[in-house]
Amino acid sequence: MKIGIDARDIRRNEVNGIGRFVSNFLKYAPDIAPSWEFIVIGNQNTFFSPAHQNMKHIIMTEKSTVIWDQVELPKLLKREKIDIFFSPYYKTPLLAHCPTVITVHDVTPFVKIGHSVNDSQAAGGHRTAYRFGPILKLWSRLMAKNAAKILTVSNYSKKDIVDLFEAPEGKVEVIYEGFGDEFNPRGMDEIKRAKNNYGIEGNYMLYVGNFAPHKNVEGILKAYAKIKHELRREYKLVLGGKKDGGRNKMERLCVELGIAEQAIFTGFIENKHLPAIYSGAEVFLFPSFYEGFGLPPLEAMACGTPVISSKRSCIPEILGDAAVLVDPLNSDEMARAIEDVLTRRGLRQHLQERGFQKAGEYSFQKMSVDMLNIFEGLLRSN
Repeated sequence: MKIGIDARDIRRNEVNGIGRFVSNFLKYAPDIAPSWEFIVIGNQNTFFSPAHQNMKHIIMTEKSTVIWDQVELPKLLKREKIDIFFSPYYKTPLLAHCPTVITVHDVTPFVKIGHSVNDSQAAGGHRTAYRFGPILKLWSRLMAKNAAKILTVSNYSKKDIVDLFEAPEGKVEVIYEGFGDEFNPRGMDEIKRAKNNYGIEGNYMLYVGNFAPHKNVEGILKAYAKIKHELRREYKLVLGGKKDGGRNKMERLCVELGIAEQAIFTGFIENKHLPAIYSGAEVFLFPSFYEGFGLPPLEAMACGTPVISSKRSCIPEILGDAAVLVDPLNSDEMARAIEDVLTRRGLRQHLQERGFQKAGEYSFQKMSVDMLNIFEGLLRSN
């Protein structure tokens, strides 16, 4: 069987979630299915070196994304006699001669999430309105209708996709994501070096991610401001993420709450330092309003760090009882959970043990096996 894969997001110095998803699938899939041929399709910005004999890399220059997607790509799929085409995006070539599989990690690009705690409260902490314009709405549903299968990363996201794209439930398949084996507990020397890179001193609690409204960093700051003064003195609040307008707003909120001296905004934390930064944290905070999967809490668990997260969206499905789950709109509840984790040794130990167990349930290798099984079933049915 020949499977074509859109690998445009695998780039030399720019690693994003989709690029990591595709590159890890390609790391394991050729060994799992040695009789298959994997045709890896990129553009002029793609950086990929085939590491298996049953893998071929093809570059097509991309000047116009629409033409690349809808004109050049179908020609290539037919020329290479591709049996199934896999897209890590929600889009697919409409004129492909073969079955296509698309991926919708979550519906965040298509809906408006509350822009503050107050907005989210009005919407029950979930989406407030569809962000679809008429053209995008029609286009997205056309893509979903055209695809033979839609992959997503949680049952929660599946329900949203069925609702939003009007897709049959049987077309949407849940494939839990994995994470790299580099996420494991690190020693004190490595932790110290990583902390020095980001200006972190002493004990700290941690958030890693962006500052988009649905991440609820505002809720973290308000909860931190409510924990006991002696705990704030002992534990800094480290927030890792690129500087953007959302971060500027959070920095101003820190001043308003009187916690500016305790909050450390590190900027983007490089992947090579992330396991050590996770390992050094006393607790990882992730009270998001909406996620399709929620990878950072699992990465933190794999590094031995207790997690406090949200009762909303997919997070209970993914984390189960391995984290303390709180109402992300209730800063008092979150503050109490932080105090409990910091002061109750038995609770910390329990969360660490359950965290290791839960993180062990997810891997890129298992994800790749599940994806290949879906592709094989699709080929048999066609």
